[in-house]
Amino acid sequence: MLRCNFTNINNIRCSRILNHPQTYCWQHSKLVVPKLSTNNRQQLSKSYLFPGSHKIKHAIAFDFDQTIIKTHSIMNDWTPEAVSRMPLTYIQQITSSLFNNTNFIGLLKRYHQSGDVRFYVTSYGSQPVIEAFLRRLGLTYLFNRVYTPSSFGEIDGYNCYSPLRGKNVMLERIAERDNLAPSQILLLDDSNPNVKYARKEGYKAIAVNPATGLVPRDGLIIEKFLGETIANSITFPNKIITKTINPINYQLNYKVKYNYI
Repeated sequence: MLRCNFTNINNIRCSRILNHPQTYCWQHSKLVVPKLSTNNRQQLSKSYLFPGSHKIKHAIAFDFDQTIIKTHSIMNDWTPEAVSRMPLTYIQQITSSLFNNTNFIGLLKRYHQSGDVRFYVTSYGSQPVIEAFLRRLGLTYLFNRVYTPSSFGEIDGYNCYSPLRGKNVMLERIAERDNLAPSQILLLDDSNPNVKYARKEGYKAIAVNPATGLVPRDGLIIEKFLGETIANSITFPNKIITKTINPINYQLNYKVKYNYI
């Protein structure tokens, strides 16, 4: 009795019985690759052949109210049905300028597709409302998970600062899920207590202006966290570069100024 000879990186061999004198079964006949060396495993780990073996480098957690959007869904008492009936022009009007920036969305999409970074929503709001709003924006695919109090046995729409220790219980879930250290996770939140609590436990955290939500200046911080070179920013290419000469050592210096949207 002949069996398929395909073996994955964990040395688990396919057990399908071959009906014809061949080496591999129908499923693996087109997927066979040379036996992987240690150096090549990381490169091939992104492949669909070995899903889940790619190591996550960073995670970014976005608050929703007054961060992704400029208003407060809880105060407005939104429902998923109400969000689905909102005119798209109004949706775009109340969305923060950063999430209306197509270059920034392209940056998130590039990192999402690479598998290096995962994006989450961490909010005290209603999970169905947030998911409905993300569907209207066409951004559902970017976020791996929407965490709200109901994800932890609490009630959505209420201030759960004490039981969730700010947003730290949510961040701990992300760290455990993606096997990340606190320093590899960035929180963007309009609540200063949430930001301070996160920083206290080693997470990176940025306070967002609740009056405007996320703005391009916050996008530059996100790029820096991800390891992008700010001077070569692809998210905000509108920049003015001025050259100055140091009169002491005659060294040429560059200064970059951005035209914020």
